Amino acid sequence: MGADVNFRAPFYCDYGSRITIGPRTFINFGAVFLDAAPITIGAGVQIGPKVQLLTVPSQCAA
Repeated sequence: MGADVNFRAPFYCDYGSRITIGPRTFINFGAVFLDAAPITIGAGVQIGPKVQLLTVPSQCAA
């Protein structure tokens, strides 16, 4: 996680270890990150309330 990352509770994720967040990022309340595969968020990103980032591992993809 980069510097100056700001989360608003609640925040939900599967593992947490597969999430990379760049500096100066804001994530609003109710975010859901299902990180079965890696999730990468760049620098200076603003994510609104109740956003869901859902991934599927590559061996399960069609």
